[in-house]
Amino acid sequence: EITEAWLQESFLLYRIDLAKTKVNVYGESKFKAYKQAIELYGRINVESQSPTYQTEGGIVKKGMGDMAAHVFLDHLMEKGLVIRKEGQFVGLDLKVGDYIMFKGQYYQIKDDGISQISNQFSYGGDRRFSLTIKAIEVDEDQFRAR
Repeated sequence: EITEAWLQESFLLYRIDLAKTKVNVYGESKFKAYKQAIELYGRINVESQSPTYQTEGGIVKKGMGDMAAHVFLDHLMEKGLVIRKEGQFVGLDLKVGDYIMFKGQYYQIKDDGISQISNQFSYGGDRRFSLTIKAIEVDEDQFRAR
């Protein structure tokens, strides 16, 4: 359990408030309203996409990043992000299209990990379930809807 805590990094989850965000006929918005940001902890992996180039010090990656955040389901329950109906798990209060901020960069969620709930995806052989939330790096202007 101690190493589990060491491997965790924090990130902020920004969920779009659909009730307060006004959209045009195409589903676009000039102003996005967000629910209160939630600090989550998980094992984070960010890989840069191309282009890359060689320098004296090694390979430098300049592309946008792909993020994978491995988060325990019970941690999401503690934060109130698990939706239950009649005692059964039915979903998460985080959606594809919501945003994550990690180390000053913004990422848009492309896979909320909900389809991964099974014994196959237990993290490190642990009996507790974890989800892998996948996101791609976006410009801050997209997050701010500028």
